[in-house]
Amino acid sequence: GGFQFRNMRAGTVDRYRSPLNSPAMQWTKTLIGLAEDLEAVHTSGHVVLCEGRFDQLAVRTAVRDLPAAERPAVVALGGISVRGESQEGVSTPVQRAGVLAQLATAGASRVTILLDTDVRGTDAVCVIGPRLAALGLSVDVARLADVAPDDAAAVPKDASKLLATEGPAPLRAVVQAAQARPLGRFIAQWLSHRLSSTPTSGQLWTRLLALDDLVAVLAELPPPMQAEWGPRLARQ
Repeated sequence: GGFQFRNMRAGTVDRYRSPLNSPAMQWTKTLIGLAEDLEAVHTSGHVVLCEGRFDQLAVRTAVRDLPAAERPAVVALGGISVRGESQEGVSTPVQRAGVLAQLATAGASRVTILLDTDVRGTDAVCVIGPRLAALGLSVDVARLADVAPDDAAAVPKDASKLLATEGPAPLRAVVQAAQARPLGRFIAQWLSHRLSSTPTSGQLWTRLLALDDLVAVLAELPPPMQAEWGPRLARQ
């Protein structure tokens, strides 16, 4: 167990406080709220995975009025890093998923990943998503950019900010829209953005760097997804 709190004072740089990691509890190996939401996991089979406790509370608020069969469980990562084992050729999908394997064990069939809009959040999806898919889970990705697709400056940084400024309806819509963005489609969008957002995208070395990262992502996917998306992404 442990605690987290956030300093709401304006201008504060280090806003979040929580206990330091210890042998008894490590934040990067902790899922927050899974035990509380087990009934929702069993009823809907759907879990929304957020980046932290405050985003979790925001998404819970946004989805709480949905019918029980449609209301997802909402679980937060204690830390954005995923600490599974990654020794090549030795570890099983469960070992590689680390603490995330508990979502499958709890009975989830679908996971929607909703992380921050920054680079770390996007990169984390490319690690978390394939490891969840390798467990047999259906994975899709919610993007806060859906609330303002034509105005990047208007996109909130995280779910709690969107709830505070716009209320529950837009955040609920973001979660529901994720079903149209399965993991493979998200990876294709990520690759496209990566290649189009740099002025050197036409140069061979830039594409080779992107290819290195893409191969690492594809290697984590289960064979059916590799067969489906590998050729598409290669053409891209």
